[in-house]
Amino acid sequence: FNAMAETISNRENMLKASEQRNREISHQLQTLLDGIPDVIHLLDQDLKLVYGNRSSSSYFKVAPGKMEGQYCYALCYQTDAPCANCPALQCFSSGESVEETIFTPDGRIWGVKAFPLKDETGAVAQVIELASDITEKLRLREEANRSSHLAALGELAAGVAHEINNPNALILLNLPLLQDVFSDALPLLDEHFRNTPEDQLGGLPYQRMRSEVPLVLDEVREGARRIKRIVEDLKDFVRRERIDVQESFSLNEAVQASLRLMANPLRKSTDKLVTYYAETIPDLSGSKQRIEQVVINLVVNACQSLADRNRGITITTGYDPQQKMAILEVVDEGNGIAKDDLPRITEPFFTTKQEIGGTGLGLSVSMRIVREHGGTLAFESSPGVGTRVVLRIPVVEKG
Repeated sequence: FNAMAETISNRENMLKASEQRNREISHQLQTLLDGIPDVIHLLDQDLKLVYGNRSSSSYFKVAPGKMEGQYCYALCYQTDAPCANCPALQCFSSGESVEETIFTPDGRIWGVKAFPLKDETGAVAQVIELASDITEKLRLREEANRSSHLAALGELAAGVAHEINNPNALILLNLPLLQDVFSDALPLLDEHFRNTPEDQLGGLPYQRMRSEVPLVLDEVREGARRIKRIVEDLKDFVRRERIDVQESFSLNEAVQASLRLMANPLRKSTDKLVTYYAETIPDLSGSKQRIEQVVINLVVNACQSLADRNRGITITTGYDPQQKMAILEVVDEGNGIAKDDLPRITEPFFTTKQEIGGTGLGLSVSMRIVREHGGTLAFESSPGVGTRVVLRIPVVEKG
């Protein structure tokens, strides 16, 4: 009798442990699915939602657990019939994975992939839908097509959100968990290595590992934040705006955002980048993104003119209170511009850099943007000595 009772008790303990493990796995899976910024649906044969992740709940503005049992087309389109190119219906019909582009009433464009889940007979019992908002990606691609000078940057930006931002978001989401786990495990590790602090853990002596791992995790966090900031700057830079957009913005902030985007080309071009920012410059009025575009064009030209990394670039901001003008100067120690070419450098399609893929649109577009803002763009250059560019833009007058 005692042996039987012990066996039952052991089985109960094993069952409880198994249930606990299943709950932990379920929680981890739910955390993973909710951490994915794309919309994930599990649909039955009637196109009713069996499951939707947090991104789905957020997009449809429906509380978690309230979507299940609703028709997907009712949630997406507020209609009583599936869309004509429904990828889920195609997946149920063909038994194969399907990819479609879906346009929703709110003006968004979605790239939707449908994957079949088959039962033991081989019939499709359910379908998993993975929907990515590609509105921004397609818009940026169109922006790139409108300007050949910015085509490469536009193509990069179109893929940044999906290829960089999503995995980086997972890093930022999961890193606090790793930091908490390490912090909670430290007392156990300290006790384990109390008498043998020189024993190795992860290939390092324990005491060194103990001090360096928190620093490494902090560096990972700061690196991920920097990636996020660079991606946001890039998206802001390529974002298409209306011609009549009017916003107040700081010249210094626009220059700093442009230099962050140009950090890698600048590092490759020169070891002597010098910046001077005036402390008090009234705000400008217009499009910050377009002024950033001008600054980037000027810095690109300066980088391309340098013969070697020992030549420098100096960037200075200032304010002329009498003329009520904000001023930006970009001075390089590059090859300079020939006297005969100087009057033509802002003409469309005029370029002296055909061998490196120059289109002759950068300064032309920059001049147009500056004029739209009521400003001026002036050039001074001496061959073999360098070039000085002065940008002047009216500031916002306060009543």
